Amino acid sequence: MSVRELLGTLAAKGVRLRVDGDKLVVEADKAVLTPELRAGLSANKADILVFLRKHSSREEAGSEPTQPLARPEVIPLSSGQERLWFLDRLSPGTSQYNVHLGLRVRGALDTKALRRSLDELVRRHEVLRTSFPEVEGSPRQVIASPDVGVDLTIVEVPGLSEPQREEEIQRRSDELAQRPFDLARGPLLRVALVALGTDDFALFVTKHHIITDGWSLGVFVRELSALYASFVRGQPAALPPVSMQFADSALRERAWLAGEPGARERAYWKEKLKGLPPLQLPVDHAVSTSTSHRGATVPVFLPPALSEALRELASREGCSLFMVLFASFSALLQRYSGQADFGVGTVIANRGSVPAELIGFIANTLALRCDLSGEPTFTQWLGRARKTVLEALDYQALPFSEVVQAVGASRDGGLNPLVRACFTLENIPAPALELPGTSWSFLNGAPDGSVEGVAKFELSLILASGEKGLAGMLEYSREVFDASTAERMVGHFQMLLESIVAHPDIPLSKLPLLTAEERGRLLSDWNGPVLGVPAVCMHEFVQAQVERTPQAVAVVSGQRTLTYAELNRRANQLAHHLRRLGVRPEERVGLCVERTEDVVIGLLAILKAGGAYVPLDPAYPKERLALILEDAQVPLLLTQQRLVPELPSTQARVVCLDTDWPAIGAERETNPERTTAPDAIAYLIYTSGSTGKPKGVMIEHRNAVAFLIWAMSVFSPKELAGTLASTSICFDLSVFELFTPLCCGAKVIVAKNALELPELPAAREVTLINTVPSAMGALLRSGAVPSSVAIVNLAGEALAGALVDQIYQLGHVRDVFNLYGPSETTTYSTFTRVSRGQTPTIGRPVGNTQVYVLDSNREPMPIGVPGEVYIGGLGVARGYLGRPELTAERFVHSPFGGAPEARLYRTGDLARWLQDGQLEYLGRMDHQVKLRGFRIELGEIGAALLEHPGVRDAVVVVREGLGADKQLVAYVVGRGEKALDPAELRDYLKSRLPEYMVPFLFVSLDALPLTPNGKVDRAALPAPERTHAGPAKEHVAPRTAGEESLAAIWRQVLGVEQIGVHDNFFELGGHSLLLYRVLVLARSASGVDIPLRALLQAPTLEEMTRAIEAAKTGSLPAHDVTAEMEADAVLDAGIALGKALPPVAGALRTVLLTGATGFLGAFLLEELCRKTDARIYCLVRSKTEQDGMLRIRKNLESYSLWNEALAPRIVPLRGDIGQPLLGLSEAEFQRLSEEVDAIYHNGALVNFLYPYESMRAANVLGTREILRLATRTRIKPLHYVSTVSVLPLGRKAPIREDEPLEGPTSLVGGYAQSKWVAEKLVREASRRGLPVTILRPGRVTGDSRTGAWNTDDLVCRTLKGCVRMGMAPSVDALLDLTPVDYVSSAIVALSMRPESIGQTYHLVNPQFVRADEMWSHMRAFGYGLRVLPYDEWLAQLGAVASSDSELGDLLMFLQQVPPEDRGVGGPRMVVCDSGHTLKALEGTGTFCPSVDAALISTYLSSLVHRGFLKAPEMR
Repeated sequence: MSVRELLGTLAAKGVRLRVDGDKLVVEADKAVLTPELRAGLSANKADILVFLRKHSSREEAGSEPTQPLARPEVIPLSSGQERLWFLDRLSPGTSQYNVHLGLRVRGALDTKALRRSLDELVRRHEVLRTSFPEVEGSPRQVIASPDVGVDLTIVEVPGLSEPQREEEIQRRSDELAQRPFDLARGPLLRVALVALGTDDFALFVTKHHIITDGWSLGVFVRELSALYASFVRGQPAALPPVSMQFADSALRERAWLAGEPGARERAYWKEKLKGLPPLQLPVDHAVSTSTSHRGATVPVFLPPALSEALRELASREGCSLFMVLFASFSALLQRYSGQADFGVGTVIANRGSVPAELIGFIANTLALRCDLSGEPTFTQWLGRARKTVLEALDYQALPFSEVVQAVGASRDGGLNPLVRACFTLENIPAPALELPGTSWSFLNGAPDGSVEGVAKFELSLILASGEKGLAGMLEYSREVFDASTAERMVGHFQMLLESIVAHPDIPLSKLPLLTAEERGRLLSDWNGPVLGVPAVCMHEFVQAQVERTPQAVAVVSGQRTLTYAELNRRANQLAHHLRRLGVRPEERVGLCVERTEDVVIGLLAILKAGGAYVPLDPAYPKERLALILEDAQVPLLLTQQRLVPELPSTQARVVCLDTDWPAIGAERETNPERTTAPDAIAYLIYTSGSTGKPKGVMIEHRNAVAFLIWAMSVFSPKELAGTLASTSICFDLSVFELFTPLCCGAKVIVAKNALELPELPAAREVTLINTVPSAMGALLRSGAVPSSVAIVNLAGEALAGALVDQIYQLGHVRDVFNLYGPSETTTYSTFTRVSRGQTPTIGRPVGNTQVYVLDSNREPMPIGVPGEVYIGGLGVARGYLGRPELTAERFVHSPFGGAPEARLYRTGDLARWLQDGQLEYLGRMDHQVKLRGFRIELGEIGAALLEHPGVRDAVVVVREGLGADKQLVAYVVGRGEKALDPAELRDYLKSRLPEYMVPFLFVSLDALPLTPNGKVDRAALPAPERTHAGPAKEHVAPRTAGEESLAAIWRQVLGVEQIGVHDNFFELGGHSLLLYRVLVLARSASGVDIPLRALLQAPTLEEMTRAIEAAKTGSLPAHDVTAEMEADAVLDAGIALGKALPPVAGALRTVLLTGATGFLGAFLLEELCRKTDARIYCLVRSKTEQDGMLRIRKNLESYSLWNEALAPRIVPLRGDIGQPLLGLSEAEFQRLSEEVDAIYHNGALVNFLYPYESMRAANVLGTREILRLATRTRIKPLHYVSTVSVLPLGRKAPIREDEPLEGPTSLVGGYAQSKWVAEKLVREASRRGLPVTILRPGRVTGDSRTGAWNTDDLVCRTLKGCVRMGMAPSVDALLDLTPVDYVSSAIVALSMRPESIGQTYHLVNPQFVRADEMWSHMRAFGYGLRVLPYDEWLAQLGAVASSDSELGDLLMFLQQVPPEDRGVGGPRMVVCDSGHTLKALEGTGTFCPSVDAALISTYLSSLVHRGFLKAPEMR
């Protein structure tokens, strides 16, 4: 071992060396200096002395300074202290940097000697009596007088049994450890003594990290032990004077940092960590800049044999044990992240330049850059790691905060800058505790005193040597990882270590991580079920169904229907005709017809004839169709006469199903004789190709039959009874839509596309929709989903949970399925039912299918770790037509057993297994993308552009932030001086590619940016300007108010600034889904119902405005919302008290709370738990009760309200407020009616943009079911949370609580309208005798104590917009800011007063605040806001909203608000009188906080802490 390595080992162990003349002075605990280290020191003494003298720029060897530096009047903080001070200001009131130690004392403790010992410690060490106040924006050290003494609390808890004592110790320890410090005021050392008996004590020492570290903790305990021993014996303190105070150390550090040595280290780290990528581990929860630092730990125990093997490996390779463990941990992180370059932190004692007895925050974090490139073996990587560690130790003096600043690292997206994972091998010497008359022992806890439940990094591995081998813990952030993930990670780490010691010379990527159990689960247990598949062809399935139900309706197309017998007869005739024309087995036959019954007849006939159908969409450009026809070598093409002129020239014989039908109809009607086999090709599906040429996927009959067998095992004939066939036959979703229903006696309802559904004559017969999420979203936004639909299948693109929830809100949809699969594995390969409130996955494999997530060596990835998806089973296609090389590349041999010929398809998709066996889809591994459900090879679009004579170079990418959707953007380089015209390029591509492959924007560049190896650098492509959209036309600005209003909507939806009256919506980049958004916004702006067809037929701004104006004049029917509301406000006659038992007298035993997972609901739940002893049923949408409890808990935790003591009181009740009987069964509803004593109905859907019909189910029908519950079995008092939004706008005089509820004509928006109807129902129930209290909150804002606030709130989003822009709107508006803690406390307090029955209360803040006052408070907080006129501010908001969905929603809302209603508080505020409420609350201890600078500062601090607002630069 070299001198550098020996010194590195000693430094890591906390050994301090200094030079004294010719002597080498060693300071360390006896336990650390093993015989081996002593021998090494002795043998290398001379070399060590030379090395230390050479590297003494900052007294690295520990030589004492000749004299301390003069102290200035203002003592600065050390660099590390400044960082902790800043983090405390960023996250005030947390225990993140508390250091906590517990000691159990048995025997006769002398408390006076203990106090005297602690006082002496505080006297000796200035840092223990230092605080850090802020003066003019900067912190400083303020040292209290030496006689200040210690903050010692003594608590007596006698009479407990031993188990009770253990429980009390743990409770006290947790409480003391979590209590935050005030750095400005101090003290930052707290000591508590818990007297459990006359001879049994627990001593707790808690400090803030800013005054201590792990080493200092040992010094503190050793000195406490020595002082106590002296004082108990009546002797003076037996400790030598402190040779240096921490303040002096901080001054020395400042001087060193300002000099040449500091600059040298700064330069080293800046170069070393230049361009360091952040470690991106696969996480369970999205990493956010907002974090509560909640942490947890998993124990780690390495068996003695493994621990010894690791030591032997270190010795053999000339490394320290630290280096081996660091290299192993880094290797694990590499396997998890797939990165070869990242940083890992390690904490070192850093005691080389200060006295050993110095107490303070001296420890330093080193950022060790890991380079695992080039597939190294462990031995090779260990050699690199050894060099990295030794080099870092040479430059360890620069504080980590200085390193971060030098590198310019950001904290974005994680808990810590530069490094997100940390490894520490603890070697802090354990202090001996030898105290007269007592025995002292350490209580459980981290060796360095870090507080359990707090995480400073996303992941920290802390190990230490013990008697039974290496042991420690993996500490993880609960904001990022679940416990199960951390537990698996520990198992993988141990498996990797065992692999390393057994095979150190095997590449790291090939060392096994998985246990045998996990491998079996991934490769076998989680495969799809095995289903019997008959040896038949697709059409034979349909023929069998014809025999069973010949007269049942098989196909509906417009007004026309075909029975199974008619369909079979016509398909047979066409099949015989095709045979006559020479169609033989696997003969490819093209089908290009409009979407009528001819689609079904044609496909079925081709299959019956023995051919393979090649789908062609007449909407595709001629050139695209020509490529397919040429590649497929189609000898025969079925079409319709009217389409012939639009088809490309072809050698194929053309048969027209309309004009040639007389000849076809003369053929036989019987089923053709079977000439094909199950392993023959049934159809070709063409997908996008990277070379510019589409590729044909050959699907065999047996592939499709296996798929249909699975489909019929999942979906019943009743569910398939009316299946909407709306997908192009070129898209393989169509196979499900057309053939699954025909195999089980259901009917196929043909549509041109999904958006045509509301206009179909058979719309009310549709039971199952099978489409892409974007199309489903458009149907929802237009209210076009028939009530007959019970099943929705979504596939083709990523599915958002919000869309699923919106679908379920319809009330009639029972199941939503998410399905995934490439064409190469026959339509769908995985599926799952998605429940309400669930984050969608792509589920589990379908029947007879195996799905594997593999690494580059085709080895299975651990659960939770991303890899490439490979799919095997009966659905795997034959391959690509005429592309043997590509087939061999994508269809590979299966290494996991099965038949010898078993193959896997490499999807190129990235996914990971979740703990429950579901697959989470993560995206594409290459540049193939899915956009609006279509799989697009970006290279194909680029290849098409390169064929344009004016284009020299081109690349196409997907960009976000352009309008509402992801969009294709083409970057082009021209051949000559003439600028490329985007309109010309768009038209050129439209003639060659489908519409969905035409880019939204075209950006001209002089040259494409390239990487060093000559490839296009996509990351360096400039962000496009939105003016690149749209063809060049003569611009005519909007001329009327209607045109300008619609132009504003176009700008918002398309993201295009300049809109002219002759501009075509679709030529500006619009498509059918974006048109739906225009429809919704136009309806909202105009207040009239406009059919989609009217907008489709009027694509220019001028024409579309004319259509809207026509609707306004009454030529189109308008929807009467008021009439519907008044009809809904009539309470069912059956909801009455009848024979119900009287209410329960006395204290409540059980209550029902709705809305517990909302903002106010969280505080209401916590308040009910504190103010009552009742069990609280919480209605919650969830898959299981456990999931429900988790949702409730997470909601409370998000507002810092959770306490484990609440758990036994809370009963999650799985249901849905928008469903009949609250989503419960009749038995569950009845049981609830018998058990509940009172109801707090707080649940509601809150959205200020949705129309009444979207809010009706949750807010109106849900309230009706609550009233049904309240009057069943036993009368239950109802405390109904309404809203001041039900009151009329515009009244100058305050509205009293006892005034009757006025009519709904002045109400704006579905939320206010639905709550008005609900309150009318509640009032009618009250009139019928139900005990009711109506509580109307105003604008509910954050907790006045903590600032915790629902950031979805309009005011929050407005504040965010102001901060983001540095601008605020000038508005003459009053704000009602009513803290949530007041509202929840008032609701519970009022509900407990018998006098409240029959009363209405206004829960508003009696003190309003003006908007300009709010801006002043924000300026005082540090935000430099410039006040602009409202319209100018709104325009600025529009400029930044495109990159932030929350601000986009705010903009969309504010743009709907008429000018007279505009204000930061939303629509004109209802002015309410709350005198009756305030009088009722007198004597309850509930009062509303004032809106002052302190409250606003609390709110802003919380929003900054949670990452919602950026911190002001001026603070």
